[in-house]
Amino acid sequence: MKAAIDLGNSRLKVLRSDGFYASWQALSVDWSALEEVLNPADEVIVSSVNPAVEPALQEFLRTKWQVVDARHLIEQRPLPVTIQAEGIGIDRVLGVLGALRYATPPLMVVDLGTATTATIVDQHWRVVGGYILPGMELQLRAMRQTFPHLVLPSGFEECRIEPGTHTLAAVQAGICLSMAAFLRAARAEAEKCCAASSLAVVATGGAAARVLSCLPDFACTVVPTLVLEGALKLLMER
Repeated sequence: MKAAIDLGNSRLKVLRSDGFYASWQALSVDWSALEEVLNPADEVIVSSVNPAVEPALQEFLRTKWQVVDARHLIEQRPLPVTIQAEGIGIDRVLGVLGALRYATPPLMVVDLGTATTATIVDQHWRVVGGYILPGMELQLRAMRQTFPHLVLPSGFEECRIEPGTHTLAAVQAGICLSMAAFLRAARAEAEKCCAASSLAVVATGGAAARVLSCLPDFACTVVPTLVLEGALKLLMER
């Protein structure tokens, strides 16, 4: 059995090749529980954008499992897409590989996590660029630090874009609206970039389902384990 680990800025997520999924807060990983989840696996592919936690994770894994670095594997083998964009993050590449299971280019892969990213793949299967901006929680955190006197929402249990009738509701609605508007604008720009009349969108990330609930007319496939699926695809199709 194989397993993939995606160590993000906020969470550590695991997907085994039998479909079992688990996640923890990145700064408080239950190592015993992680070991139990990984026990059936003999090989683990790791993707990380969290340099603070990655050394502890690597030390933990190398005691028992054969570890494959996703970035190294991407550099060493041909991919079904051509990376045209400079400096694209490993998580975005894996998101694209995962998205190819659900859609054919031209497409846009959106990750609404700690950061919000959009990655565009044109009709020639080239990754041509995209967008990165602060995610919903980061926007809220910035407001909380800048305006400590304001009563602000603690988070986003649900996403509403109707005008807020008081400051707390207006902040929440404003951030949700910014995400919804971003998705619409990013797709429009991606369609222009690809000279395409329509373009598939595949989304992932903790806020994806909530934001898309505000956009019932926005055609999109939501896959919570998209980056992990891309990593497993990379590992198992070597």
